[in-house]
Amino acid sequence: MRDGGLAFNISLVPLLQKERKVELIIVVDASDGIWTTGPSELVKAMQWADTNSIPFPRIPEGGVQTTPCIYDGNNEGPSILYVPICSENLAEQFPTMKLNPGDEEIELMRDIVAEAFQGALALLQEWLLGRK
Repeated sequence: MRDGGLAFNISLVPLLQKERKVELIIVVDASDGIWTTGPSELVKAMQWADTNSIPFPRIPEGGVQTTPCIYDGNNEGPSILYVPICSENLAEQFPTMKLNPGDEEIELMRDIVAEAFQGALALLQEWLLGRK
């Protein structure tokens, strides 16, 4: 999937079409400022879905979500596995415009992403078992 951010910087619109019958969406968020603003792009997506009468899980506004979590769609719409890729100084460590990161930077990012996904996989397994 390509970057399809429209009214918000997460490409969810194609996945929210009812005909697709999507049950779970995995959102990996490495947005700049996530450490201080939390899932603000996900909140924008929820507001867009509300405006367009599309079922979407409730995302608490405010607060910071630095670990993976699941926002349950309660069988009305898709649930969202939210995986924030965050570190206090992620934007400083990995500026968007730096096109050629060094080996140390790549290894550090790999470690940050691996840690986030380990937590996400454990959470997803627990959530799936609870749905049976």
